[in-house]
Amino acid sequence: MATVSFFRTLRGGRHLLRHQMLNAMHETFGRPTFRPAAPEPLGLDAAVAFTGSGQPP
Repeated sequence: MATVSFFRTLRGGRHLLRHQMLNAMHETFGRPTFRPAAPEPLGLDAAVAFTGSGQPP
């Protein structure tokens, strides 16, 4: 697996879904006022997969 993935992990679904919801609300209702910054979907450690951030808990 390491040779295929190059040690990349996918960010947790909760964080990706939250961004999609905020983006859809921005386009539909204009709220939040500013377009949310897109999260980086790939990371280099298990913390990205479980906590959604690159920092260990």
